[in-house]
Amino acid sequence: MNIQTYPTGVLLPDLGLDTLGQTTILTHLSQSNLDLLTKYPDHDFYLSLDLFMLLQKMTRLGILATYPSNMKTLPLGYPTTIGPYTVTALASDNGYLGAIALILEKDGQKIGYLPSFLPQGIHKTRIKKLKKHLNAAQLDILLIAQSMATEQPALNYKQLTKYFTTQLATASSFAAYPYSPELLLRLDDLAQKQGHPLNWQPDFQAYLQAFDLYHDFSSVGQLEQVSQADLTLGYDLNLTATMTPAELREVVHVIAAQKTIYF
Repeated sequence: MNIQTYPTGVLLPDLGLDTLGQTTILTHLSQSNLDLLTKYPDHDFYLSLDLFMLLQKMTRLGILATYPSNMKTLPLGYPTTIGPYTVTALASDNGYLGAIALILEKDGQKIGYLPSFLPQGIHKTRIKKLKKHLNAAQLDILLIAQSMATEQPALNYKQLTKYFTTQLATASSFAAYPYSPELLLRLDDLAQKQGHPLNWQPDFQAYLQAFDLYHDFSSVGQLEQVSQADLTLGYDLNLTATMTPAELREVVHVIAAQKTIYF
């Protein structure tokens, strides 16, 4: 099995143009992956349903100019045949909506692909289930991104919410990324409970409302405004898939593949 992997979360099985050479599996959202959607318009793009819906809504908001029409969704937990491969997509969490991990099978060999995940994010239980699933698969090879490990990881979900709470009373504005509507809706709830409701840009609020039709936004926000992804505005509401080297080693230990390849 000859697999080319990229830290951006792109999996390109190197099998020639007639099989999988023009097939790209997007395992999570990143700027590099967004660039691929426009760079390779003739590719078949496979991705999770959540990521597909996220890209659709980002296009409606005007964040994306367009997206390819040849995108196909991978069902979670069910083997899918793509060329000579059997591909199973598993729900993951890297801070952005729609992240997945993969199990690829060919000629009796199983390869796990884990390019980006956040062990202490919104979905801690999901990550625990993911590790158990990969362990139960008895992988021959685990491909995992070493770039996630750092001695100074970004704030995890618990730390971010604590920081956010302390800043509510004094911050005049926040910068919010549209890639994690789940996080933003939770922070909006938290701000209302703390007595400091957020004042969203109307189009951005409509975007978030599309992910939860029953979410109750406050009609009057005390902050100047929460705007879409502008790093110059001040406090940054974002989760990043980073962890300590010890946390990464623990994940590799739990999955217990016969061979682990870091990329």
